Amino acid sequence: MARVKLAVRRVQVVIDAANTTGELAWFNAAYRAWRIEAKKVGRGMSYADALARDCEKR
Repeated sequence: MARVKLAVRRVQVVIDAANTTGELAWFNAAYRAWRIEAKKVGRGMSYADALARDCEKR
């Protein structure tokens, strides 16, 4: 359980940092725009998948 708590804490720190720098807002706006366009042609990607892909690029 301690490992889970530590992992959750690390995720929260990353999310807080992304909110502080505005990076999360940028990602959310970009994902929303992509999702709207993709829906027109029958494509889709979950938020989690899109976030994972973005993290892989770093």
